[in-house]
Amino acid sequence: MTKAFEQNIVSKRFLDVMDELIQLGHVENMKVFCERIDYAPQSLSLVRKGKRDITIELLSKIFNEFNGNPVYILLGYGPKIVEGNTIPSIPQNEVSSNSGDQNQKLIEKLEELVQTKSELILELRTEIARLKSEIKPKTD
Repeated sequence: MTKAFEQNIVSKRFLDVMDELIQLGHVENMKVFCERIDYAPQSLSLVRKGKRDITIELLSKIFNEFNGNPVYILLGYGPKIVEGNTIPSIPQNEVSSNSGDQNQKLIEKLEELVQTKSELILELRTEIARLKSEIKPKTD
């Protein structure tokens, strides 16, 4: 029996940052946003519908291209957008005010992201090997 997909909070915060970028006029719309981060609009639509989570690559792209705050996206602290590719620090009192359960849930979500990325890498390596074998010139 498969578990129903539940979108993680990181993906939801990513979308919050994208929406703020559009609202502030830093990007015209979702299509232009996708073009600038080299991501298929159809894939982002699946994220928006809650059927897919973002990847680490997308997190990196929103930070590099738009100064999206990775601390906000990952942990929920600070502004959604930062200036000059700076990463705001998390005040120590904010971190220590989290309960052990909240910290454990965050760790589990981050581990889940890493696991998903590892599985995707393995799938892509397998597909690359298959494609290489198909295009290898056949000798008589």
